[in-house]
Amino acid sequence: MAVRVVLDTNILLSGILFGGIPGEILEHARKGKFTPVTSLYILQEFRRVAEGKFDLESNLVSNLIEEILSFSELVPVIDSKKSWVKDVSDNPIIETARKGKAETLVTGDARLQKTDVVGLKILSPKTFLLRF
Repeated sequence: MAVRVVLDTNILLSGILFGGIPGEILEHARKGKFTPVTSLYILQEFRRVAEGKFDLESNLVSNLIEEILSFSELVPVIDSKKSWVKDVSDNPIIETARKGKAETLVTGDARLQKTDVVGLKILSPKTFLLRF
């Protein structure tokens, strides 16, 4: 059984737009080396940042989301009523991992990496690749 992993929004965007270590992680995901778990929340955030910060066209963003869904498992998390971290925008990401039964969350957010959630490893992209 493949390891279940949540890739947060910054990993998805960085991997698609810039490559590097996040790009390598996405390539492993596409090849089925692990099971990526995503949510409606992460995909909505992906759309908001891709169209807002990176000024990508809506049609292109829709195509990118379809591609992410082609190799990921979707869990129906839109928000989180539980609080694991001070930054409330990170709670739905942890909720995605919990509901999606993921063992690992990969994020570039240093604050989130320091969060202790029972049963969940929160790793930087580089650490994930080294352990993978």
